[in-house]
Amino acid sequence: MAKYVGPGFPSLVGVCARALGVGPTRSSNLNIFSRIQISVALAGLQRIVREFSSRFPSKGAFYAMSPARVNAAISLWRTQLFNVTPYYAVKCNPDPSFLNMLFDAQLNFDCASERELMSIRSLARGTLPSRVIYANPCKSDRDLTAAKQMGSPITVVDSVEEVEKLAAASYEGGALVRVAVDDSGSDMPFSSKFGAPRSMVESIVAAAVGLKFPLYGFSFHAGSGSKSDKAIATAITETASLMPLLWRTGTHARILDIGGGFLSDEADFRMKALRIRGAIEEVANQQLQFIAEPGRFFAANSFDFYVKVIGKKPAFGSNGTQDGWRYTVDDSVYGQFSNILFDHAKPLWVRVPDGKGRSVRTYTRGTLFGRTCDSLDVIAQAEHMEELEVGDWLWFPHMGAYTQATASEFNGFPMPDTYVVEDSTNQGIGVREFPWNSPKGVRHPTGVSVRALLDGAAASEKLMS
Repeated sequence: MAKYVGPGFPSLVGVCARALGVGPTRSSNLNIFSRIQISVALAGLQRIVREFSSRFPSKGAFYAMSPARVNAAISLWRTQLFNVTPYYAVKCNPDPSFLNMLFDAQLNFDCASERELMSIRSLARGTLPSRVIYANPCKSDRDLTAAKQMGSPITVVDSVEEVEKLAAASYEGGALVRVAVDDSGSDMPFSSKFGAPRSMVESIVAAAVGLKFPLYGFSFHAGSGSKSDKAIATAITETASLMPLLWRTGTHARILDIGGGFLSDEADFRMKALRIRGAIEEVANQQLQFIAEPGRFFAANSFDFYVKVIGKKPAFGSNGTQDGWRYTVDDSVYGQFSNILFDHAKPLWVRVPDGKGRSVRTYTRGTLFGRTCDSLDVIAQAEHMEELEVGDWLWFPHMGAYTQATASEFNGFPMPDTYVVEDSTNQGIGVREFPWNSPKGVRHPTGVSVRALLDGAAASEKLMS
């Protein structure tokens, strides 16, 4: 359960950067207004850590969730994609306080399991709301039974076998047919696992008709982390062309689910939204109902992560001389930094000044390790970073996507708590806005790559043939 920490970022316009311990106040790259903004933001970080530490002195990590940033993301979606109804992908971050905020803001939800369905039902005080899509193309009998008990929300299929499974279970909610689309420009493609090829769609529709199982439209996912501004727009026009296959069966199918993968970067979102609006206009004569399954778009920027340095020791080069420092922080890649491996994230950090001790730090090479007993627990290595001390707090902004959701308690280390912090003055500030004490030359572990796995398998098959 989230707890209120305090007013967050105060209007301390007169606070100077040197007093906060962030190095020189003069910079040719920053005007006076930028320096004031940074000083105000750092003062806010300092206050949040101070209040947390005073209340919970034994804890070494926590999340700060910003209602202002949540509301900003909702507002941006509703202005840029006003004709696409968002169903938040619960898997991205199932934090109860966050879900409650989205629920109160009248957002819909994309659920994939019994537990996710139950989490939304609890918000609705016992009944599963109609604004849920059960968007897992492959469901267990156990989860299907639970979904039926919760009202059989509309679901998704991508094979004849899944249609047969739903019909055998007397599932009455109906489904969308998930179609494979071009996701080659994404960091995390989905088409290797989900989505029927266009050549199979007619067979799926025929199976549904034969079993009297209702189909209400189509869905697709153009992959996560895509930099292409055309991928979703192209998939809209291609998938909309399949609608007549359903209409010929006499159904009134109108739903087109354009999936997720929307980044939290505002400029990127505006560019893609422009393309999507254009594609929707192209198929306006079909009078379709458009929905989407964004996750990171709402979650990523809404949470900042704070973690304490708990260990420091020298790092040595191959010649035996000291070459920087090795630090251990109070979390790990098995915990909140699991997004590095599973979401290809590259989190950066800024030391939160404590107002005491050395005001200006020296800069060296450094490696951040996680707290577990696994030597693979490496978070990042920097060629040029502030020298840290045990007890320092590090701020990792925009850590809301696929962090808590994919974290474990490996080695017996507990999950951090989440606290609600009002910070309306700091919505647009990240590590890159801190040129003085942000790390440079940062490298992270290589993330898990399905594409590399499949490409490697294909190459092996070619060698064997």
